Amino acid sequence: MPNIASILDILERIESPSMAVHQERCVLVRNRNASCRRCSDACASGAISCDGDRLDVIPDLCIGCGTCATACPTGALEARNPPDETLFANGLAATKATDGNPVIVCSTYLESCRDPYERSTIVEATCLGRMEESFLVGLIANGAKTVVLVSGDCDQCPYGNGLNTARLVCDTATTLMEACGYTDAGFVFAKELPDDAWLEDADLERAQGVSRREFLSQMKQGARSAAVSAVTSVVDDPSERRQASPRYAHVGEDGSLPRFVPARREKLLDWLSLLGYPEAGEIPTRLWGHVRIDGDLCMACMMCANFCPTGALVKYEEGGSTAIGHYPSRCVRCCLCRDICLRGAITVDGEVPAAALAEGMGERYEVKAPRKPRAGTNPMYDRLYDLLGKGQIYER
Repeated sequence: MPNIASILDILERIESPSMAVHQERCVLVRNRNASCRRCSDACASGAISCDGDRLDVIPDLCIGCGTCATACPTGALEARNPPDETLFANGLAATKATDGNPVIVCSTYLESCRDPYERSTIVEATCLGRMEESFLVGLIANGAKTVVLVSGDCDQCPYGNGLNTARLVCDTATTLMEACGYTDAGFVFAKELPDDAWLEDADLERAQGVSRREFLSQMKQGARSAAVSAVTSVVDDPSERRQASPRYAHVGEDGSLPRFVPARREKLLDWLSLLGYPEAGEIPTRLWGHVRIDGDLCMACMMCANFCPTGALVKYEEGGSTAIGHYPSRCVRCCLCRDICLRGAITVDGEVPAAALAEGMGERYEVKAPRKPRAGTNPMYDRLYDLLGKGQIYER
């Protein structure tokens, strides 16, 4: 089982101009008993690996594709090559240029292209694993009809694992849109650019006034300059600078660690609201979770609420009763609550009530707190006392 210091060291090695790391959001930093290893499972280049309980990072292998950020449930990893805002702006421009049929293309495939293509119609990504649901649904909500994702031959690519993440994301986005009753648009995978993305010789020379070879040379130089500019803006632009994440997250007055709902999740809910929220039933999705608590097993230690990274679980103590509230629209299905429950009282379902996402509705689980021992009479409670402070778990 990794200790907190080793996890922090690993996260610091991931940090780069292409990848921002918010250490305090990582569930392994919040509690080392977390089972989440989604970054290593999704990593397209092998830069993040997991062997049993051992996590490791080889920075030189990282290609800055952002696939790990797509898989990270809490937003602890944030892709910056380019930032989400820039990528979405590029997607909107391509949607407009293609009359609603933007093309997302893998950089490795583009580098292999010998014929010139119309750059205004495409969005280049280091790997298709960079695409995530808020980006794709956002394009649909803004007029895209068919989003084409061009991968090239992933079977021959050393980063081909990113395609698995891209397919999962498209499946999730499709499920969410269908749940909203929206079936007018969708996603298509292809190995090559569509025919209308290529430039004909006559169009090329008329538009550029240069030969095919000169055009290709200029195009590659332009792409290289854009990449340098993007990285430079992240490093040098004061507006893009952020305060370094604290190495250790501090416990708040109520005994809880800091909470944060990923911006991507909030944007996705906003885009879905434009398509039409579902009002009934349950939606199967990888993004949100429905936490269920067995009140007979729960010992009301409140560890789940204290460690929850998003505030999907909150504690209530009113009128002598104790309850745990759950808000699925804030849940990122990291399963940390389940992993750290001392009594196995928590399960996390992958199907979320539609009303919970549409209206932010929550539910409460009434729990019966056992008689609380006095300080020094129970080692487990002594540890909780040291962690939470305020004497809140002991009888006075």
